[in-house]
Amino acid sequence: MRKSYVIGLLMLLSSMLIVLFLLLPKHPPLTEDLRLKQAVNIVSSGPMNSMESPMVGIGILKDLVEENPSNDKALFQLGKFAHQSGQYDKAIEWFNKVLAVNSNHLPSWVLKGESELNTGKTSEALQSFESALRIDSTETNALFYAGRVYEFEGNLAMANARYKQFLRNNKEESEINDSVKVFVKRIDTKLNNK
Repeated sequence: MRKSYVIGLLMLLSSMLIVLFLLLPKHPPLTEDLRLKQAVNIVSSGPMNSMESPMVGIGILKDLVEENPSNDKALFQLGKFAHQSGQYDKAIEWFNKVLAVNSNHLPSWVLKGESELNTGKTSEALQSFESALRIDSTETNALFYAGRVYEFEGNLAMANARYKQFLRNNKEESEINDSVKVFVKRIDTKLNNK
């Protein structure tokens, strides 16, 4: 009787070990950074190039934020994708969350400013661009857009200063540089005629 009890117990333990082994994950769980990269790849590849809907990637990013509300990388990607899809108010919300966690997150200041411009919030946009420039005074997108806002508001001296900074820092020859040179020439003419 004792022998059959021990054999039965061993068989039960063996069965439990086999079941536990089968239930164990085959691969180690993905790290936060790998999940972030996976999500960005899914969203960036778009519905035509991915086996999964971009919303699957957005869902992964939202899960990462739910697990860690201070994950500025996931928050930024959510803001960036909202901006790219024209959901500017939503993008501003995401960028504000990034900046609450990391007030020196330069790309968030710049894209927040662009989103604010797209929603007609020019004074808020200018504040965002100027915040970006306090972090990095050579950030060409912030310089360009700040110049545009200053010019729109009639502050030609500041517009001219930002445009000239832009030209000093944007070394590549481009149509934008050509346009900014025209802006500078036009503003110089107006300022000299006052």
